[in-house]
Amino acid sequence: MDPVKRNLAAMGLPERFMDACLERFDVWRAGSRVSVFGAEGAPSDVVGVKLAKLVTPSPTWTLVTACHRQAAWNVHNWALSHFVPVQYVGSPAGRASRALATQLIAASDQVVVFERRREKRFDHVLQAAKQARKRVSLELYDVAGGSASQLSLA
Repeated sequence: MDPVKRNLAAMGLPERFMDACLERFDVWRAGSRVSVFGAEGAPSDVVGVKLAKLVTPSPTWTLVTACHRQAAWNVHNWALSHFVPVQYVGSPAGRASRALATQLIAASDQVVVFERRREKRFDHVLQAAKQARKRVSLELYDVAGGSASQLSLA
């Protein structure tokens, strides 16, 4: 942290303020990294409930997300509005692919998957996350009602 502090010193900020900011940054940096799949198609209330459950026990976490046009922008914008750090993977011109999903999983400590009941759209994500020994949470939801059930895999 000393090199960061030396570079920030040129801004002329009070040292106590810089120390507090760097301390907070260090806490956020140590938090878990979470990637989310399928949130763009899931009902907002299901996504909101899951994110609330995620934030409550772990207030310091980072959202790992793709930065292409098919990313879950609702989750991305929610994270930014709540001052949750965001780590981007891939490029804006990229497309959703298994390779990108693997990169997202590799950059994450926890993977949250939202999937419609009786669909297997994100099976490759679940398999890759389990193979990489990441913590996985599968949120199943119904199309019409939006009701969900949770299945966590360790």
